[in-house]
Amino acid sequence: MAALEVLWDDQLSPPAAAIRVGEHLLPHIGEHESRARADVKRLCTASASLDVFSELSRRVGGTWWKVHEAVCAGLQPVVRRRGELLFQGVHSLKASYLILHGEAALLATESLHRRVRQVTVLQPGALLSKTVITWLEPQSFAAVAQTDMQLLELPHCETVKLTWLQVLHSRVETLRTLPLLSNCSDAGLRMLAFAARAKAHAARSTILQQGGPCSGLTLLTEGSASIYVSLEAGDATTATLDSHSRPSDGSTRAFLGVVHAPELLGVVDLMLSIVKTGGSDPTNKATRRRLSLGHAVSSIDAFNSVSVVANCACAALHFCTEALLLHAGQLALVDMANAADARGMVRDALLQEIARQQKTELIKGRMRENWAHVLASGVLSPRPSLGQCIAPSVDRRGFPGASPESAASRIRSKMNRCETADVLSQSETFAELPRCARAAPVAVPQERNSPQPESNDRVQESDPLGVIPRGQNEYGLAA
Repeated sequence: MAALEVLWDDQLSPPAAAIRVGEHLLPHIGEHESRARADVKRLCTASASLDVFSELSRRVGGTWWKVHEAVCAGLQPVVRRRGELLFQGVHSLKASYLILHGEAALLATESLHRRVRQVTVLQPGALLSKTVITWLEPQSFAAVAQTDMQLLELPHCETVKLTWLQVLHSRVETLRTLPLLSNCSDAGLRMLAFAARAKAHAARSTILQQGGPCSGLTLLTEGSASIYVSLEAGDATTATLDSHSRPSDGSTRAFLGVVHAPELLGVVDLMLSIVKTGGSDPTNKATRRRLSLGHAVSSIDAFNSVSVVANCACAALHFCTEALLLHAGQLALVDMANAADARGMVRDALLQEIARQQKTELIKGRMRENWAHVLASGVLSPRPSLGQCIAPSVDRRGFPGASPESAASRIRSKMNRCETADVLSQSETFAELPRCARAAPVAVPQERNSPQPESNDRVQESDPLGVIPRGQNEYGLAA
């Protein structure tokens, strides 16, 4: 989009201000003249992003472009040097002015002491008209340029002024619903609504970037957004990460939560930085005024600690630090400072937990890698299943090949075979026995609970073949 600016053209006779769009210097026109069609299109394209015309397109509807063209056809450039008056007396504002570059101080008088005070700072994007200034501060009487200023004088168009008043009123109603600004006065809310700058964000676009400068507060007015915290590239995270949380730089973002409109963003980072800046107390009126006038705002070194990504098409308002300190009021600043302290503790706890989980997962990953390397090297076999855990214990007792299902029965049968083999090995005539006699069953011993002395006749009955030596029973023990 081509840049829109107003400059002083000394080649004109007499020298006057002129409008330049990109590389095109538009010719000067008279008070009641209209610009060429091509110049009107260039102005419409270059000014579409300004707050006044972007809100006009949203509220007027499909015919907004006709109003936009009519306004651009009669735009007049205006240049004001530092220290010059933009107007003196609201009644002197015969036309509406749109600030392109530079700042001005809006002055008003106190009804009791008749002292002059600065109401607010008029910044780029602000629309100045008799209706808007009266709505903003009825006691306003003048505006003085604090820097060299570039303005556009708009032709008479009630649609633009009334639409802008509706926009400001809707902003005030939105600010009134915020708990953190519940103690802000009506005049403060009007000043904040006037100082806010509208921003539109597409779906999946970044509203706040972690590590970027925090130059004020952002009010999410439409849509919802997700909050992420970026981690170092290559580090493992927990299941709190989703498939959409990986940026293109290779790092990993941990998901912290979702916020829905209306919601103030950046309260923790900005307020904690203000409190820590040179021991400044944001609740002190003199400190707030000193900061708001720019004497110490540059020393507020605030950065975003998280990233905020739009889940859908979102609309937001940005409040600069100067306007916040000057218009929010003492009670509202106290509420925001307390909320920043509480939210900061919750945020730090979440970040510590994420770091702990990250370290745990990293250790687990390294252990898995080491275990896989050991298995691949063949030093150890894979861990057996639950059903296979019985087999090694049986093998260590000297029974290879035993299965878990029949381990006990196999042990019992093996013991019986061993006892039989011990008895037969003590027989001197076992090899001389016929085959049918070798298969003779071995007598089952009686129970130990009823011991009785065995006679030679009983031994002979249990040993019909005479293979048991005399003086011993069938178990090879002394009778």
